[in-house]
Amino acid sequence: MTTRFNRLWMAGICILACMAVSSCSKKADSPEKAFEITKKAAIKNDWNAYWNMLSQDSRDKFDKQVKFMQNSFTNLPESMRGRMLESMGMTEEEMNTLDGKSFFISMQQKGENQQGADAQYNRDLFDSSKIVKKEVDGNHAILYIEDEDGNTAKLPLIKEDGVWKLDLAQMYSF
Repeated sequence: MTTRFNRLWMAGICILACMAVSSCSKKADSPEKAFEITKKAAIKNDWNAYWNMLSQDSRDKFDKQVKFMQNSFTNLPESMRGRMLESMGMTEEEMNTLDGKSFFISMQQKGENQQGADAQYNRDLFDSSKIVKKEVDGNHAILYIEDEDGNTAKLPLIKEDGVWKLDLAQMYSF
């Protein structure tokens, strides 16, 4: 009985090890893979996975944007602070403890909870978007994506430590 238990236990460990190895192989080793991972994360509302697909420069810019917002917030008149907090759906304490990641995730969640045509359009855009062209120059790439209605966008990516990441810092001046 003990030998059978040991074999089952070892088989379970082997299965877990295989699962860990296969999940590690899901890294973004190409611009297309980075797009697919990010697309799946957005569709599943997995905002931590989406955040992890952003370049370091993009994440740093979100941090800088939050610091700017916090500094601006403290200089606002009290009445405007309340309106700002209300529009962001947070308390003053939450505003003061905000960082780039929590800001990014809260804004994604706010969009996730939107009602109406805009929310549905954003969901459909991710559901139906596909890569129509790719340009790669060393560690930089641009994917041209298109949705089922023919709307197109350029998506810049950068390779960091062997992994392709979305380079939103190139898209937004924040």
